[in-house]
Amino acid sequence: MDQIGFPYAEMEKKGVVCPVRSLSCDYKRPSTFGDEISIHLSVGSFNGVVLTILYEMRNNVGDVICTARSEHVFLDREGRLIRMKRDMPDFCAAIDTLLQCEGTVSL
Repeated sequence: MDQIGFPYAEMEKKGVVCPVRSLSCDYKRPSTFGDEISIHLSVGSFNGVVLTILYEMRNNVGDVICTARSEHVFLDREGRLIRMKRDMPDFCAAIDTLLQCEGTVSL
C-alpha cells in the first residue's frame, strides 16, 4: 500500500483498519533458509469493501515456489465496514488503476 501512495500507518491514523479475512497458499517447490525470494503482488479484485491480493513467490532462478491469495476488509475503529468509495475515493482510484493495468508490485 505504501507503493501506491497509501501507507497503512496513515490509514490507521484516519481510523481505517484492514484486517485479513482469509488467506490461502499453494506451495509449488521447496525453498530453504537463506534463499532469496522475490514476491510479486497484484490486485485480484476490489469491490469497495473486500480487497483481494494475489502473491507469486519466485526463487533466484525464477521458479515459482508459492502462490497465495489474501482477502482484506476495511473497517472503522469500532469494527464496522467502511464504504471506501465514499470515504477514500483516491484510494479506490489507485486500486482501480492497478486492476485496469494488471499492475504488480514487487518486493
